[in-house]
Amino acid sequence: MNVWHAVMVFVLCGVVVAAGASQISFPHSTTATRKPAQDVTETKGVIAQMFEWTWDSIGDECQAFLGPAGYAYVQTSPPQEHVEGDQWWTDYQPVSYTLTSKRGNRQQFANMVTKCHAAGVKVIADTLFNHMSAMDSGKGSGGSYIAATDLADITRRFAGKPYITQEVIYGEGEPIQPTEYTGIGDVQEFRYTYMVKDAFSKSGISNLQNLNDKGWVDGSVANVFVANHDTERNGGGLNYKASSNTYILATIFSLAHPYGTPSLLSSYDFSDQDAGGPNGGAGTCSASGGANGWLCQHRWTAFTGMVWFRNVVGKEALGNWASSGSQQIAFGRGSKGFVAINNGDSSWTMKFSTSLPAGTYCDVIHGTSAPGKCENPVYTVADDGTFSATVPARDAVALHIGAMPSSGAVHQRRETPDDQQLDRYGGEVDVTLPPDSRRPAPTSVYRL
Repeated sequence: MNVWHAVMVFVLCGVVVAAGASQISFPHSTTATRKPAQDVTETKGVIAQMFEWTWDSIGDECQAFLGPAGYAYVQTSPPQEHVEGDQWWTDYQPVSYTLTSKRGNRQQFANMVTKCHAAGVKVIADTLFNHMSAMDSGKGSGGSYIAATDLADITRRFAGKPYITQEVIYGEGEPIQPTEYTGIGDVQEFRYTYMVKDAFSKSGISNLQNLNDKGWVDGSVANVFVANHDTERNGGGLNYKASSNTYILATIFSLAHPYGTPSLLSSYDFSDQDAGGPNGGAGTCSASGGANGWLCQHRWTAFTGMVWFRNVVGKEALGNWASSGSQQIAFGRGSKGFVAINNGDSSWTMKFSTSLPAGTYCDVIHGTSAPGKCENPVYTVADDGTFSATVPARDAVALHIGAMPSSGAVHQRRETPDDQQLDRYGGEVDVTLPPDSRRPAPTSVYRL
């Protein structure tokens, strides 16, 4: 039983660091601007978990890519002082609350927050309560753990009302249940991770339509992921080494389905499960992939296209569900987006019914769009909302109203801090991964 409790809190109001100060302070919100706890529905978006990245490299990536690509949050590794060692898990063995770690010091952390906020990206700081080193778990010698009432008493003292996501792993019959903590903030729903892995690996994906009827925490307070830093190592979820493109397709599904707030792990290639980040922790990427041992999944073409998809569809309801057998599904998000996923080993040809307005659409999974044209497959939706497509084996198609060649919404841009304009997606559209015999053969979802 995992009884220690990890709380991740994003720095909503910015970080103010006084010269010579010994701690970081959070500016107080005025009564007029303060929101009630978790009143952040409109601002929820995709979280990029930048696992093992240094503060300097995260700050640079916020401005170079995460902000322009539309990511809402970046989640850091724990910033606390920790035990010595090169292994990744030493970051999770804190010895104090001093903000000095392998990732950088408190000034570098503050600089990262400033850069990310300037790029429109909020920062989630992974904070470990009741979990100091020399303990196999956070459970005290008297059997204690941090109760929901105690945690609520801590979080109610925050100056502002930040978004909170909590790791409370469900266990049948266990004394701690995830639902106890939903009044404090979002809860990471590990049962989602397990089911998605099972569905895309063997049981079939056609049972993934209604996820709010599974007995999990409600989707409005769920934080979900296909993989995090633990499950990609312990087998609890799919990871980048999964065969038959299942990791890619499952992530596309996670970004398309309305259940929960999705996190996207961005990590590095490993064979030793204890190995820490490469390149001294300095994250480096190519135009749409990784470099120097880093995978940079947050830059993969299919994923950036689906981040854009999710930002466009917002809170639109799931509809127009269709399935053909157990491994092929399609669904819409109101009148703003539609996705078809083929997890089977043969192509899927179908005339899909959607609520999309008539017009020509770019497939955002396979490339980018530019003003007046698509640099990827194009599909035409008829006046009755239908379109025909052949989805290749182990592949997907995604359309949304923000990617229509005839629309001025194509090729959206975001202002950078220095008022320069950056393309939402720049450079080559192909993902580059280092050669590795353990990886499945590439398919058209991430073209090499």
